[in-house]
Amino acid sequence: MDGVSLVASMPHFYLGAEEYYNKSVLEGLEPWEEWHQTFIDIEPSAALTKELADEFYNRIILPQEVLAIGSWTAVGVGLLTVVVVGAITVREYRRRGFRPY
Repeated sequence: MDGVSLVASMPHFYLGAEEYYNKSVLEGLEPWEEWHQTFIDIEPSAALTKELADEFYNRIILPQEVLAIGSWTAVGVGLLTVVVVGAITVREYRRRGFRPY
């Protein structure tokens, strides 16, 4: 597992390889299915209201779209700057009589 920056497992290494949780490697790990299994309980009556959906959109989705537009704007301004500086440089070279081509 060299180079692994994050490792996740079930509680008490439930469903993991026995060689990692036996007494000779780590003490105190006793994975029992009835105690350490993981489950997700989804509320069947939960509903997403229009207000909650709008709030989610305004706080999560919209800022990402604005950030994407801002990033492309920055790239466009950068490219325009490179073109303008290049044009000024070529103009100055030609004005002084130096032609690199």
